[in-house]
Amino acid sequence: MNTRALLLGICLALAVVLSGCSQPPSPAAAPAAPAATPAPPAPAGGTQVTMNHNTINPAQVAVKAGESVTWTNQVSMDHTPTGEGWKCDLSGKNTCTQKFDKPGTYPYKQSGHDATGTVTVT
Repeated sequence: MNTRALLLGICLALAVVLSGCSQPPSPAAAPAAPAATPAPPAPAGGTQVTMNHNTINPAQVAVKAGESVTWTNQVSMDHTPTGEGWKCDLSGKNTCTQKFDKPGTYPYKQSGHDATGTVTVT
């Protein structure tokens, strides 16, 4: 009789455990937002600037209001050009483009280094 009670208890425990497996699956987490796509290279004739370790070439550029500057990072380290109130994010990519709408002088620094440059907008 003890064997029968033991078997009944095992079957009952097994039924409880297996009933938990038959529950509907919980909803899947929402998929992550797609990664931002890198900015396309500037069109032909656009202003191009290269960044390499501690150099910016050319360091001084002039554009008209509404035009853009494209920076190209030539090394594996991120060298994001950052000015007061703006930043052209090069993280994880080789180029970024920044549009300048208002006339003025926009000094910037190459992140991680002391190299500086200026964008003059007329």
